[in-house]
Amino acid sequence: MSDDHFLRPGAEVEIRRLDDSGAGQLAKVAGAGDQPGDFKLRWKEAGGIPAGAPKVGALVRLIRRAPAGDATAVRALVEAVGPNGLIVHTSGTVTAYEKRGYDRVDVSFPMTYRKLTDAEVTELRSEIVGASAAAALSAAPASATAPALASGAGTPAQQRIERKLDLILSHLGLSAETSRTATSGPTAIGRKGATALDLSGSGLRVRVSEPLSPGDQLEVRFDVPGGQGVRVRALLEIVRQIADNGRSHEVGGRFRTMSESARTAVVRYVFDAKRDNPASSLRKAG
Repeated sequence: MSDDHFLRPGAEVEIRRLDDSGAGQLAKVAGAGDQPGDFKLRWKEAGGIPAGAPKVGALVRLIRRAPAGDATAVRALVEAVGPNGLIVHTSGTVTAYEKRGYDRVDVSFPMTYRKLTDAEVTELRSEIVGASAAAALSAAPASATAPALASGAGTPAQQRIERKLDLILSHLGLSAETSRTATSGPTAIGRKGATALDLSGSGLRVRVSEPLSPGDQLEVRFDVPGGQGVRVRALLEIVRQIADNGRSHEVGGRFRTMSESARTAVVRYVFDAKRDNPASSLRKAG
């Protein structure tokens, strides 16, 4: 089914965040927008913008439910929001509706990681949650010369230094066995380089130079591809071992703690990759 048929005028859709959190909003399709892939939606209920409605730039799912209870959905980027409705740009692919589904895309970019103790896991979670809350209250623009650290504070100069070191370590596959400390939280001692092999809003597959086991907890750092200028710091739990040739090891991990801004940036990158290159390697995250 094409999105044109899925979003035919008069069709009722439910608008939900990609992670299915919060309440959805009901709208009716008013017609196609000015650009290919754009559609105009009108709020089902009068009275202005509904509570919890998505903001401009948000990634959402538009869901249609059949009388038998089956549901299909198409992903969309919100381009405009007003008291009467909104304009969205769709991905063009209609799928069965599954809660919390994330697409996964093959990638190849450097990142760093560090194994954590239980105490460090608790500390990292607190820092990510605290940084996310502070970011939500701050209107200060991100540095124009270095990616914004989506979780974890620091001055722009400190962030640039951290990023350069991480990139060097990633390319060399070395450990940061130094006495340098991070701008906040656990020290950078033990940070190692790795290569991300695929990415989704729920986790990633990564190649490392040491064996890692399911249950290992890692602090991971990487720049979101696509030039968004977002640097992620997240808690990743290893959930499976994929390949081991004796020299390198591939493992799959799930993000356990991650700021909303970081997850949104990752999901937006995957969304754009799917829209710009439909033939690229994309699949559902497990």
